[in-house]
Amino acid sequence: MILLLNNTTADINSVELLLKSAGYINVISITAKDNWQEQSRIGTILLVLDEPDNALIEACTNTYPGKRLMIISTHNKQNKELQKYYNYNGVCVAMQNLSESILQIAIEHADKKTSSLIEQVDVKNLFNENPIPIFIFNIEDYSFLDVNEAALKKYGYNKDEFMKMSVLDIRPEGEHEKLSNVLKHETYDGYYDYGVWKHKKKSGEEFHAQIIAYTSLFNNQKIRIVMAIDVQKQVEQENEAALLNTMLQQHKKLVDDILTSVNEMLWSCRADDLIIIYVNNAVENIYGYRMDEVIGIKKLFEKDHIHPDDLQIVEDALVKLHTDKHVEVEYRIFDVNGKQKHLMTRAVLKVYKDGRPDYITGTTVDISELQLTREKLIETTNELEDMMNSITDGFLMLDEHWNFTFINKVFEDLYGVNKKDVIGKNYWDYFPKNAEQKFFAEYSNVLNNHTSAHFEEYSQTLQKWVSVNVYPAKKGISVYFTDITEQHELQDKIKQSEINLKTIINNTDEAIWSVDKDIKLLIANNKFTELIHDLINITPQPGDYMLYDEFGDDIKAIYNAAYLQALSGETFYRVEKTTIKNKTHYFDVTFEPITDINGDITGVSCFMNDVTERSTYTDTIEKQNKSLRNIAWLQSHKVRNRVATILGLTSLLDNKHNDVELNKILLGIKAEAAKLDLVIREINAEAQKANL
Repeated sequence: MILLLNNTTADINSVELLLKSAGYINVISITAKDNWQEQSRIGTILLVLDEPDNALIEACTNTYPGKRLMIISTHNKQNKELQKYYNYNGVCVAMQNLSESILQIAIEHADKKTSSLIEQVDVKNLFNENPIPIFIFNIEDYSFLDVNEAALKKYGYNKDEFMKMSVLDIRPEGEHEKLSNVLKHETYDGYYDYGVWKHKKKSGEEFHAQIIAYTSLFNNQKIRIVMAIDVQKQVEQENEAALLNTMLQQHKKLVDDILTSVNEMLWSCRADDLIIIYVNNAVENIYGYRMDEVIGIKKLFEKDHIHPDDLQIVEDALVKLHTDKHVEVEYRIFDVNGKQKHLMTRAVLKVYKDGRPDYITGTTVDISELQLTREKLIETTNELEDMMNSITDGFLMLDEHWNFTFINKVFEDLYGVNKKDVIGKNYWDYFPKNAEQKFFAEYSNVLNNHTSAHFEEYSQTLQKWVSVNVYPAKKGISVYFTDITEQHELQDKIKQSEINLKTIINNTDEAIWSVDKDIKLLIANNKFTELIHDLINITPQPGDYMLYDEFGDDIKAIYNAAYLQALSGETFYRVEKTTIKNKTHYFDVTFEPITDINGDITGVSCFMNDVTERSTYTDTIEKQNKSLRNIAWLQSHKVRNRVATILGLTSLLDNKHNDVELNKILLGIKAEAAKLDLVIREINAEAQKANL
């Protein structure tokens, strides 16, 4: 149990809250004037003091002998200074420096003369299992002597690494000199709070730690036991608070400057007769009077200054002021020169304790220009609304609570709603189906992260596909959406057409492909892909430049010229001879320009047939024809020459002898030679017909 003994006028509620947060539920809070007799359950006394009070300290130790005593000072001093100030060698902590962890540690070490903590707790377990990083080092050479598990986890070193290091190794280099000076020159013994220091992990990450140390002797060595409490978040919060405070001060100065520069009339008058008792010099800018010309009279509220059409407004405001004690009203006046001005007045009625009216204070601002601006703004707003109603997109605006603030005519028509019925209503209540779709996630992301978004979704409410653009607004979001159902259906048709096209071009023996104006592949069928892979071991992909280096310079030059010829608008074909896997192939290639709907050439379609068998057959026929031509030549020249010779010789033998039998033979030879000559002539004639 904790006894919180207060001998100050200070508010100690914060101390009680810290005690409860630290786990000390049983706390008795009394003052020094109360009856604070001995209670056996009390284990620790927290004595809150302003000034030194030896008698009270002695009374505590006598009343609660053997109990831990800790002094909490309202003075903001270091612990050692507080010990001297209160002439008390035990734990002294400034109230301003208290935190949950510091309070817990200080209570555990409140009386170094008391051995009850050591007697009741396993010190080794307290060291090893303590969630706060603790390490022990030699004050002479700064080397580590021991370290608990929490410190190993916090700093990222293992036990062996830690034991080879010194306290300087866990500090940034910039704090080595400062730490060395403190360790060399300070003479504090026992418990001491060294404040906040920067520490460094093995990873190089730096953090702030509250250092609480206890100096002792071990094996005749002066050692220091250190608790390093991570206060990085606290430091960041303090820095943030300091930054916010600076910003607040800057903002306050800015507001002060703005208020000083505003031409606002401050005034006060008696509640019964409206006699002016005070007015600042802004009255000259608004009414044209000097201060001394209006104080002591009710000139500012006379009817000749108020626009006739606004007299009733002012009278009603005065009645409301006596009822509600405050009022805000806009009305028109004429200044001393007769110029009309538009004013806004805020007034408060001050009353006596018995409720009788005393005086009225108020501020009056010339809002003539503001009124003109307001009218222009209304006009501009109407123009913007007309513009938003004229666009073809649906448009809506939602505030940070998902309530409608604006919808345009397209939205009204699409959803069949009226603007006046939905403004101020919750979007998700009005269209619950959208909350189950992509709309909710996308809208929430824009609202929370202040970033824009674009997405497409099928609206269950509209039964249509919509393209949606969402933008962050000052307090909410703006949404533009377009019906893209027709485009989606067209895209589906295009996709199906592409599938059909691929099916068609892949069910043919032709190699088919097309390139764009930069000779980059647009589409190709499987036959073409397999052919190129067989040729150069490359599988063509859309976007590939179709003059691969693997083709070689000759082939690249031929096809480059062919593509350019087709891109010039010419349709043509050619037969190409190519070797694939040591086998000669012949390909019949057609190049045809691709044109858009405007007739502009955008690429080239190519169709390739393997005509190897046909070309081989043609070559065979050509060889046969050549042989026939040779035979025909032999027949028409060499054979016929011999026949002609035989015919000539037989003519010479005619009637040159009287041998009847021989003459018969010669006549027979001559007749057969003539027939043979006729056959040769017929063969020669047929050969000429066949172009042999």
